[in-house]
Amino acid sequence: MKNNFVPFEIAKELRELGFDEPCFGYYGEANELRLERFVDKDKDLLKAPLWQQVFRWFIEKYQLNGVPYYNFVGKWDYNIQRVEAGLLSGSVTAYIAMRDTYPEIQEACINRLISIVKERKNENKDSH
Repeated sequence: MKNNFVPFEIAKELRELGFDEPCFGYYGEANELRLERFVDKDKDLLKAPLWQQVFRWFIEKYQLNGVPYYNFVGKWDYNIQRVEAGLLSGSVTAYIAMRDTYPEIQEACINRLISIVKERKNENKDSH
């Protein structure tokens, strides 16, 4: 069950990007995943979202759709596309990540989504 939640380090990165959705778990003392409903009074705790919740959040908040897929050489890769007016537009980029397992590629994809958003924020900061 715990492998359905993003790891602590990713949860920290997501909080920095503004992730503040309801979650079924949180990271407590010693960065241990607690499978209890997160309540608003616990603002100092780190929310632990589900993987699919994070993929959906990137679509809704940043218009980025990350899609892990199984490629023609028997490895896992991912593609990231912009979502404009509810439709997929051109590819931001396709990545040759070549991971052996789905958990490895979903983590790589989320980490790349985080990097893209951080790069955009830095570009916006530099242009002002």
